[in-house]
Amino acid sequence: MPRLTVQLAKRDPKPALLICTRADGSRTIGEAIVGPYHDLAHVAVESVLRLRHAFFGMVADGVDLAEFDQPGATAALDFHPEAAYAEHLVNLLQTELGATPRPHPECIAELNRSLRSSRKPGVPPPDLPTATEIALIREHLADLWTRWLALPRGEHLEVALDL
Repeated sequence: MPRLTVQLAKRDPKPALLICTRADGSRTIGEAIVGPYHDLAHVAVESVLRLRHAFFGMVADGVDLAEFDQPGATAALDFHPEAAYAEHLVNLLQTELGATPRPHPECIAELNRSLRSSRKPGVPPPDLPTATEIALIREHLADLWTRWLALPRGEHLEVALDL
């Protein structure tokens, strides 16, 4: 059984609904407030890079989706460095939606700038993704996004994560 099953339900014109079912059968449900592309980018980043402590890893470990929407959530949830790393990479990928992807060196330079500005003191920088990993992330995200766009209203896209 996967550590987490992620379902993204299309509810146009309402925001997509994110349904996460943990290995123990418990669930957490919330609106995909930032948007489906953002959540699918998390799926791609966290699955390709095998990040166990980023957004979906935290959900798999029992954090409720509503907790992320609370004021001060970043401090209250004491995000693992992987979570910040994933978030920066996801945000970088979002800027590429509908645009030409950055070459790997430019992508890594931007990711480094972003990480440097937010890293907690004493926390070592993460290993940055290779050109191959970035290509795999983009490929996985493109596949997920294509599947999402083809999905009729009222249906859902399901992805099993073995983080």
